[in-house]
Amino acid sequence: MVSTEFDVKCGVRSAILGAAVTETLLLPRLIVPVSQYAHSDKQTDEAQPMDMALLFQLSIFLTLPFWLLMILLPMWRWTQRIIGSLWIAVPAALLYAILALPRLGGLLPLLANPSLASIATLLSTPAGATLAWVHMLAFDLFIGRWIYLDSRENRISPWPMAIVLACVLLVGPLGFLLYLAVRALAPKPCVQLA
Repeated sequence: MVSTEFDVKCGVRSAILGAAVTETLLLPRLIVPVSQYAHSDKQTDEAQPMDMALLFQLSIFLTLPFWLLMILLPMWRWTQRIIGSLWIAVPAALLYAILALPRLGGLLPLLANPSLASIATLLSTPAGATLAWVHMLAFDLFIGRWIYLDSRENRISPWPMAIVLACVLLVGPLGFLLYLAVRALAPKPCVQLA
């Protein structure tokens, strides 16, 4: 096997990634030679498919309206109705499926036996970064939805929840941990016995 400049620059050896991934990167357009990524940054930027850059930028609009409802209009009756539906996360999940399924043959070996080098290589491509971004959008919205509904059920004030939900949107796991802390410290709703 011939070692490429990409292997040397990133410290990626065939023993780490496997011969198939080192020889070709099965991501942006199903099969792209790794040597394409070994050129200068300018050449790599030019080689990025425009459709991935556009998908990356537009994908936030699949989830942003729901975040705005939860953060800015938490008490509006339509917000609870809309956010109460599991369907709000479906558009981002469908986009992820559309992007991931054609690349599954290249993704499964990387994800079944992950290494830092292989995941870094995956995320360094336009398709890999877009896949990861859409994955985060879908799951952050799903967690944000649960947090919103749970906070309403536990009668936690919507104003601190706006900060928590903004944290979930921006730094997902930290926002989730923040909500667990807020939830633990919030006064429990009184249950009236009849």
